[in-house]
Amino acid sequence: MADTFSDAGDLSGEEESQEEDVMTPAELIARLEEAWLNEKFSPELLENKSELVECVMEQLTHMEENLQRVRKGDLKASVHRMEIDRIRFVLSSYLRSRLQKIEKFFPHVLEKEKSRADGDPSFLSPEEFAFAKEYLANTEVYLKAVALKHMPPNLQNVDMLKADAETLAHAFISSRLDHCNALFHGLPSKTLRPLQYIQNSAARVLVRTKKSTYITPIPLQLHWLPVTERIHYRVLLLTFKALHRLAPTYLSALLHPYVPSLPEPCLDSFVFLRVKERQENILVEPETDEQREYVVDLEEGSQHLMRYRTIAPLVASGAVQLI
Repeated sequence: MADTFSDAGDLSGEEESQEEDVMTPAELIARLEEAWLNEKFSPELLENKSELVECVMEQLTHMEENLQRVRKGDLKASVHRMEIDRIRFVLSSYLRSRLQKIEKFFPHVLEKEKSRADGDPSFLSPEEFAFAKEYLANTEVYLKAVALKHMPPNLQNVDMLKADAETLAHAFISSRLDHCNALFHGLPSKTLRPLQYIQNSAARVLVRTKKSTYITPIPLQLHWLPVTERIHYRVLLLTFKALHRLAPTYLSALLHPYVPSLPEPCLDSFVFLRVKERQENILVEPETDEQREYVVDLEEGSQHLMRYRTIAPLVASGAVQLI
């Protein structure tokens, strides 16, 4: 690898001081590969190596110029061309890894860059900083056009730098799934399945899993209830508020606390009795809705089968005897 860069010439650029170390082409490529591997496998965005990238770009330009002076068909030119392609791949992969992290964590990256002190090194190159700001602006425009304008007024103002992905998912998806979802209580699972598909897709976006990944543990990881359970929860919540006078009056008026009744004697049971004293004009309640009330006279010594509620006062007064 070092021979290839030797043909391209030493690293260009004037020395700013006598103490500055001059890297050989092999050291330059080694540093690029080290920065590439660190960036590729690091979960966070590392400090930018813009000077290193510029040096590699200049060397690639010199190598391209030198290759044009090489005789066609020379094996050495083919080897050098392969080496140039390899270096371009490493360089593009390094830059692509940084852009992917900027797209994924752009609120965090911009907030970190905003809070950086003047003397601290910047994690973004000027081009990457411009890309992050443009990506933020495009995301805000897209969200306003697709979702925000359809949301309630109190949810239309979202600060993209302070809101994380889960907050946005709750603002744009969960809030729509929960809106008046108590009306869905009792619907068959087939009708609610499209809503569950929407929640599953949002969960996969948050944890960044494939569509083929088993979905059941993902909502549990996010502490999300399934759509059916969210409907049950909303009904129970409305019931609790209605019973405790925390819901609107028209809902509270529909519900009454259940008070279990104490065991009481059944006064409508039928009993046998013997008349001790003649009784007149005893009002007898009808046994069915089709019948009417009627009046009877009880002759002394007669026996009857009647409701206890009707002859209870006579029992208390001793006019009749239960048998």
